[in-house]
Amino acid sequence: MMALRLTCGPIAVWGPIVLSLTIVTGGCGSLFDRPRHHDEVRSQETAVKKGLLPAPPARVRKLEFDDPQDGARTTPRDRTAISTVDSKTEPGAARPSLSDMKEQALSNTKVLSLLGARYAFISSTVLDPGYKQPAGCCAMTPQKSLLTFYSYTNTTTVDVEMKGLAVTQVSRRDHYMPLEGEEELREAIALAKKDSRIAAGVQGLEGHAILTQPGDGLLWNDPGYGHRVYWVTFSKGLSGNPEYWALVDLSEQKTLKAQKEDAHP
Repeated sequence: MMALRLTCGPIAVWGPIVLSLTIVTGGCGSLFDRPRHHDEVRSQETAVKKGLLPAPPARVRKLEFDDPQDGARTTPRDRTAISTVDSKTEPGAARPSLSDMKEQALSNTKVLSLLGARYAFISSTVLDPGYKQPAGCCAMTPQKSLLTFYSYTNTTTVDVEMKGLAVTQVSRRDHYMPLEGEEELREAIALAKKDSRIAAGVQGLEGHAILTQPGDGLLWNDPGYGHRVYWVTFSKGLSGNPEYWALVDLSEQKTLKAQKEDAHP
């Protein structure tokens, strides 16, 4: 019979090899223990294209102001470098005035044909301010704008896209009612004030107007349906308590209804 002796430090184990194999560990670990290795996983680095840093900004001259006793700072001490830019003649101007843009738009033959005899200016929107200043250059690209008109003659909205003072695109939007325009607000209030039913009572009152839409009925539509109709109210200052109201049809240039607020039709 054979015997196997395994020694680990001071511990010794004897036993028949045929019957069993006893392994006792005493502080030195199991025979099956193996060094554990952890492979570090790294993600692939992102390649970044290297380039030169941007040029430092140009030196800006400090603008000093006169300091009066009241603390106001409104007058520069040196005005020799200050000049007025004319949007009509300055080639690098990027912000033309609204009046100049309207004048140029209304001189376009396509715009006039879509607007017809009666129209109103509604709004202007800046699509791109046009300021682009590369390093070392102060040139500016023209401003891109959108002018919106409403044609009472053709019952349509007309959009005019402009680049600076040049008309680049003209389009119409049928069956579309744009928001209120300042010109329309003033005209609607003026027409309501002239109506004989409320003219005497609205003198000295503040007029307010908002665009409304008459409904379409089962058998017939409400007066002013499909037109530019404004709901006009008159109140004392900005109290918000209307004393008189009127329904004004700008497409027909007439007042459909007008009465005192507490009156019954």
